[in-house]
Amino acid sequence: MASPLRRALARELAARPFLDAAYPPYGAALRPADNTVICRCEEVTAGDIRSYAKLGCIGPNQTKAFGRAGMGPVRAAIAD
Repeated sequence: MASPLRRALARELAARPFLDAAYPPYGAALRPADNTVICRCEEVTAGDIRSYAKLGCIGPNQTKAFGRAGMGPVRAAIAD
């Protein structure tokens, strides 16, 4: 049952090597400076996230729990 889906996925990914070679990501985007703000809402920096990794965070969900980065917009109560 998965064969048609795998073939479709392979067709979709066929151009990936060309795109990766033609448009490599900007190097600084892959390793931002420690003072780069990653989450404006919670004022979490790249250095903060690296420190969470040193504490043992092994993925994005744990990182969110440690520093609340990427939790989404804060919804404030609106008074009528």
